[in-house]
Amino acid sequence: MKQALIVAFLGTARDRFTEQGEPLSIRQKLRRAALIPGVEGAEIIFPDECVEPSEVLEALLETGLAPAAINVNLKGRPGFQHGALSVSDPGTRRMAVDQILNAKTFALEAGAARVTCAPLADGVDYPLQQNHAGAWRRTIEALQTAIDEGPRVPLHLEHKPSDPRVHGLLSSSDVVLQLLHGIDREGAGITFNVGHASLDGLSPAASLANVLDSGVPLYVHMCDAAGGWDWDLLPGTYHPWHLLEFLGTLS
Repeated sequence: MKQALIVAFLGTARDRFTEQGEPLSIRQKLRRAALIPGVEGAEIIFPDECVEPSEVLEALLETGLAPAAINVNLKGRPGFQHGALSVSDPGTRRMAVDQILNAKTFALEAGAARVTCAPLADGVDYPLQQNHAGAWRRTIEALQTAIDEGPRVPLHLEHKPSDPRVHGLLSSSDVVLQLLHGIDREGAGITFNVGHASLDGLSPAASLANVLDSGVPLYVHMCDAAGGWDWDLLPGTYHPWHLLEFLGTLS
């Protein structure tokens, strides 16, 4: 098992009320990551940290870090305020697909093994807000296009119960498995987030067992969460026994 780090956490971090940490360039963040014992790779946010692609590639070469994944951000643009992959507006969906395709192209150039994506803007805040069957169908079709077009770089989808939507479209790993079944493409996998799996009250190991049984490609985000919110805490800080059970299942 190899350890990588989402280097965005090494710069400025923001929550609903404040921010902390100094703004750093991608080169500075990668240099910091390379100093942490045991870290062999980096996960980089696209397009936020890839404004200057040549700088990213040079910094990876300089630090010796392997690009574990390119994390495509489908929530940051104003056009994704009401969703990206599931919305009824075809222009917005195409914008989301193009962003994934651009991330795949950059991942191929950087030598990253995968693109990962948590479509956090997709979901609902209120009852009667959307046609759920239509949103599900549109998401499948958009992701099929994102996988079929562009370079053949695996696309991994991450689950999360909420944030920023009250009810996220991909609320659990089981929902992602259902979506992958509907997509029916070899180039699709799951990014299993241990902290997100803790939010539903179940053991992450139980959810992981279903993922392993399915045989879909697996990429893991290690963190912990307390209560009903995703705090991105250090692994095992609130659920140490769940973490031990998870690692035993993973091995």
